[in-house]
Amino acid sequence: MNKITRYPIIDTLRGLAIVAMMAYHFSFDLSMQGYIAQDLNHSLPWLIARSLILSTFLFVAGFSIALAQHQSVKKRCLRLMRIAGCALLVSIGSYFMFPDSWIYFGVLHFMLLASILCWFLIRHEKWLLPLGLTTLGLGLFYQSVTFNQPLLQWLGMMTFKPITEDYVPIVPWLGVMLIGLYIGLMVLRRPNKALLTTQLPTTLKPAGWLGRHSLVVYILHQPVLLGFLWAYGAIFR
Repeated sequence: MNKITRYPIIDTLRGLAIVAMMAYHFSFDLSMQGYIAQDLNHSLPWLIARSLILSTFLFVAGFSIALAQHQSVKKRCLRLMRIAGCALLVSIGSYFMFPDSWIYFGVLHFMLLASILCWFLIRHEKWLLPLGLTTLGLGLFYQSVTFNQPLLQWLGMMTFKPITEDYVPIVPWLGVMLIGLYIGLMVLRRPNKALLTTQLPTTLKPAGWLGRHSLVVYILHQPVLLGFLWAYGAIFR
C-alpha cells in the first residue's frame, strides 16, 4: 500500500486558493441576494479574480498529481469516484436552484476528466509543457462556431459563454494543470526538495487544513454560505 506524503506548502497553497474561492462565491451570493451591487459575470476585475483563483487551484492540482504519481490504481480510482460523485451532486443541486443555468461542466466535472488525462499524460513528460502551452494558447486566441454545439461545449473554444452557473472547459484550463504537472515533476527531480517539506508558520495551518480537505470544503461551503444569508435575511430584513 502506497503511503500518501503530505507537503505543507502544497496543502497551504491549495487552502489559500479555497479561501479566495469562498470569498469570491460569497461575493456572488451577496450580489445574487441584493446585498451588494456587483456584476461578477461581466466586470473585468471580478473576471480576472476568478481566473487567478481558478488558475492557482488547477496549477496546484496538476502539481499534486506529480507528487502522487506512485499511488496505487485503487487509490486513484477511489479519488476519481469521489470527484465524480461530488460533481453529480453539484449538477443535481444546481438544477433545482438554477434550472435555466444548471452546472453541467463546472470545476469538479473538469477536475474529473482533467485528472484522468493527466494520469495518462504523465508518462509522456517531454510533451507536457508544449501541450500545456498549446492548450492555453488555443483557449486564449482561438474560437469556432463548431464548438458552440451543446455536445461540444465542454471542450471550450466557443464564440460565447454558455448559460451556466459554473463553466470550466478543457481548453484552456487543462493547459494550467499540465503546466503544474510538468513543474511538479521538475521539482521532484531536483536533489534538494527542501521547499516541499518546509514547515510553514502556525498562522497558515488553517489554510493547510482546508487544503487537505478541499473537496469536502468545496461541496459544503455554498450551502453553508447560502444558509447563513437566508438566516440573516429572515432575521434582519
